[in-house]
Amino acid sequence: MSTDSVWKIVSTVVSILIVPLFVWVWNTNTKLEHMASEFKHNTEDVKKLESTVELMEKEQNEMKTDVKLIQQKLDRLEKMTEELLEMAKERR
Repeated sequence: MSTDSVWKIVSTVVSILIVPLFVWVWNTNTKLEHMASEFKHNTEDVKKLESTVELMEKEQNEMKTDVKLIQQKLDRLEKMTEELLEMAKERR
């Protein structure tokens, strides 16, 4: 067997093994980069959503406080109305 034949066999074996392996590594790296990009984008979206949720919770707490204050004022108004009705009945 000549050196040329050995070189051809070695080149063919290397081509059969290395080229598909290189393509597989390239595709895997491309997919990994895509997933990393999606992860970064999703992480940014989650941060935005967390800040939105925090803002909404704060507004909800403020609204609960406002509702409690309104309820207290309505209770006072109800008491005052009852007192006025009693006073009106007494004057008749």
